[in-house]
Amino acid sequence: MASLKPLVFAIASAATLTLGLAHQAQAQVVAGLQTSYGASVNAPLREDLDQGISEAFQQNSRFSYIPVSRVRSQLNPVVRDCFTADCLIRAGESTGAQAGLRLTLSEEGQIYTWSLDIFELAEGTALVEDRGVCELCGRAEVVQQVRTAIVANLATLNLQERGAPPRAEALDTSSEAPAAPGHKRLRVSVVPADATVFLNGENVGQGELTLDVEPGQQELRFASESHRDLRETIIVSESSPDLIMVRVHLSGAPAPQRVVVSRGNGLVDHIEERRLAYGWAAVGTGAMLTVAGILLTAQQGKATCDDGTAYSRCPTLYNTAPMGLTFTILGATTLAGGAVLLTWPWLAGEARQAEPVGVSLSPALGKGYTGLHLDGRF
Repeated sequence: MASLKPLVFAIASAATLTLGLAHQAQAQVVAGLQTSYGASVNAPLREDLDQGISEAFQQNSRFSYIPVSRVRSQLNPVVRDCFTADCLIRAGESTGAQAGLRLTLSEEGQIYTWSLDIFELAEGTALVEDRGVCELCGRAEVVQQVRTAIVANLATLNLQERGAPPRAEALDTSSEAPAAPGHKRLRVSVVPADATVFLNGENVGQGELTLDVEPGQQELRFASESHRDLRETIIVSESSPDLIMVRVHLSGAPAPQRVVVSRGNGLVDHIEERRLAYGWAAVGTGAMLTVAGILLTAQQGKATCDDGTAYSRCPTLYNTAPMGLTFTILGATTLAGGAVLLTWPWLAGEARQAEPVGVSLSPALGKGYTGLHLDGRF
């Protein structure tokens, strides 16, 4: 009996090795071509995202994943970060993978925007274009959303042997009518399902849609009352696969409403930011001009000589009234303009219908006194 143990052990080892090789042969290989994170994405989140990608592939035994670090070491530097058809084909030849994955994520003000692309490496075409926004999310929420997107896309992905037609056969489109001649088929899926889809400004429906599009630039917009709107631009070319997949996850918070306050077209409306500075400058200048005008007017008719000098020796008299009057008018006008600038929001307001506001400033001249007379109604 003891002599049979080595034989049993050898048979078990061979069976295990055979099953392992069979699993590897059946597994569809996806190479991590690029993970591009914005400068504001910190190192812990980057590590968690890389781990999340690996965990997503571990949940689906049909696929095996080659991490980005290993793939980039195998690629020619010319091919790295290049996603043209030629570069993708060369990446597939270098790695032996059937598909390639690219993840891009950026952050601005706690709003994370990510995009997931999966490419078929035999022909260098795009299989999956998935976009999402996570607003005011924590690190775990961002990783979970990206991981869920990868798992969902892998569930519908069935790569053929390298060199075979990609994806269109795997998506089971037998029940759908073929695309019109010269067109491509665009399958759009958006979460939440009640989000409205606009193609080139036209409302084409909600949720999951299949559309025929012509080659060229296609503008998609996804709108929802309970989620943040999102815009995507899809470039469709003659070399694009017959069926193009676009998956979008909208953020769970609506976009903030911008309140735009219109203004008039008058001069004061156009200098709003400098209105107070101009107003105070006009008030100060106007006050000085008015005071100078009053003083000049008060000097009218006085002798130019010092007191005590005989008139016969000092026949010249001051003739300052014209200049004083000019200064006073200019000063009063400038002062009034400054007052208008300072009180413009209240004067132009429509909340209350009041009696007309009137302000007048004039010199006050009398026997033995000079001054200003201010008359106003507010």
